[in-house]
Amino acid sequence: MDPPGINTPILGNPITIFIFGLAIILFSGLTGFILFKKLSDNSSGLIISDEGVVDNSSGISAGFVPWTDIIAIKETRVFNQRMINLVVKKSTRLDFKTKKFY
Repeated sequence: MDPPGINTPILGNPITIFIFGLAIILFSGLTGFILFKKLSDNSSGLIISDEGVVDNSSGISAGFVPWTDIIAIKETRVFNQRMINLVVKKSTRLDFKTKKFY
């Protein structure tokens, strides 16, 4: 018994199916690598010191943020999850650190 075919020219194209499959494999591999890297990391997620804040909480962490760059600290709730937001000045140093992942 043969499975039913796809009759649309775009989704039925073997090249399109190959490209979508390859994109899904690459995305899943990258996500798995970042997840494994964070799970095996023993460093603290957030370090607050006299000099500033060190963020190691996610795969695209900001790293060290000095107090001079922080304008305000706010608490936000998303689906009953409390989060800390650090409002920072426009800093090209932070933009450079986070842009390498997207």
